[in-house]
Amino acid sequence: MESESRQPIVEFTQQGRAQLNAGEKLRALMWALFAFTVLALLAELPFVLRGHRVARPILWLPLALAIGVAIVAYLRFRFSHPRAVSHMDRFFGLKEGLVTADEHIRNERMEEIHQLQLRHTKRALEPHRPASLRPAFPRKLFLSSLLLLMGTVGLLWVDDSLAVKEARAEAASALEISEAVEEELEQAFEEMLAMEQDENVVELLEDPSLKRLIEALEAGNDRKAVMRKLSEIDRHLAKMQSELDTRADENYLMELAAQLSEGRETAALGNALSKRDYKKAAEELNHMQLSDQAGEGERKALEKMAAQINEAEKSMSSNSSQSRQNAQQMSEQIQKMAQECKQNGGQCSSESRSAVNQSMSKNSSSMQQLAARKQAQSALAQLRQQLQQGQNQMAQKPGQGQQPGQGQQPGQGQQPGQGQQPGDQPGGQQAGQGVDRSRRAPGEESASEGNLEHLRGQLGEGESERRVEDASSGTGVASSGGNGEMSLEFQQQMEDFVRREDIPEEMKHGVKSYFERIHENSGEWRVTRGE
Repeated sequence: MESESRQPIVEFTQQGRAQLNAGEKLRALMWALFAFTVLALLAELPFVLRGHRVARPILWLPLALAIGVAIVAYLRFRFSHPRAVSHMDRFFGLKEGLVTADEHIRNERMEEIHQLQLRHTKRALEPHRPASLRPAFPRKLFLSSLLLLMGTVGLLWVDDSLAVKEARAEAASALEISEAVEEELEQAFEEMLAMEQDENVVELLEDPSLKRLIEALEAGNDRKAVMRKLSEIDRHLAKMQSELDTRADENYLMELAAQLSEGRETAALGNALSKRDYKKAAEELNHMQLSDQAGEGERKALEKMAAQINEAEKSMSSNSSQSRQNAQQMSEQIQKMAQECKQNGGQCSSESRSAVNQSMSKNSSSMQQLAARKQAQSALAQLRQQLQQGQNQMAQKPGQGQQPGQGQQPGQGQQPGQGQQPGDQPGGQQAGQGVDRSRRAPGEESASEGNLEHLRGQLGEGESERRVEDASSGTGVASSGGNGEMSLEFQQQMEDFVRREDIPEEMKHGVKSYFERIHENSGEWRVTRGE
């Protein structure tokens, strides 16, 4: 008998609690959905506002937080056993009967009065069902979450903006071009060193700082950063070229070549210098060195060369090149040897011959070095040209440049009837198609009033008629056919001017008076001439 009353109450409370907690689970799920949509929108909005497509992996963070919200909400608001019994007691109106019965059962009270209470509670629960404890569905929360969810899903399909697409395409283009430029520049630098066979040229080109700059050039999608690095390399190359400048030396040697070409003994040397073939010139100068048994002919040839060097000095007073200094020293050594030979009856010491030969060797080495500098300059110029091509490629952004349909094509530009066609009468140019030949009626407001514009005319080269006539050759009667149009034009100019808002009132009054006087004078003139 005791179990018959006790078991139904226990099952009722268990089923009721499960029903209540099911409602709390649903509520926690709704709160989790609401939290997910809010957090997802907060995560998506920065992407959308900046014009980017939403990175979908970012939604894993709001999802994890929403799950945490659901768990916390359920643990916080779920029904414990005493709370569930109290809620059911109030819901079914049992007046603390279910709460009391539940206490008797949990405390195992078996007295007659307790059993009587259990039987009474059992009878009170028979008309009720735990399923009727169905919780109210959170409609407002659900609708809010649904709307936010629709917004969240909608933002996922928003594509990148045009500016972002262009920036991404520009970055990809910059990366591709910079990679190609980097590879081409490194290859050009290696080929430049590999192609040079002259050790002097290679020595001039093997600059460690230049090599470091080229190796430090890294491809990237930042066009400006790559261009700054290319400009730094270009400045270094320009500095190397300036340090290898040969203009002063070449100017002097060209002037000297003109003098040397006049003499039979030095013609070969002069021709080589005039052709800027400094290696050959160095060989010719070495052939002119004095042997141990040097004859008078060899000495005379050198004396002739020294005289020609002195003659070239007269027109090169401002030249301070190394070639000029070396030539002056060689000329002085030759003159000293000539004086010594003259004093010794045509005999020259070996010391004087050795000094002359050393001076000539120095000039020969200087010419060879000059040839190496010119060759190195040429190699650096080619490398700079390759570098500048890379700079032009980096500066050329996608979509720029002349494409088909741009520029002056058939039907565009200066064609007949478009402002450049000769007029019907000699001495003028016909108005182009952009000219509106219609005139506004007086009082009609123009949309361009108040806007300052500057128009520049075009001075043509057309023909004009010019005649000089005597005063007595005319009839004495002037036509007044254009005075009506002139008056109308004056009036229209005045009206257009005084309507402008950027003109002070006092100036408007003065201009109005000015045009009125013109109108009056033109009227008087018309009457007078008409009489």
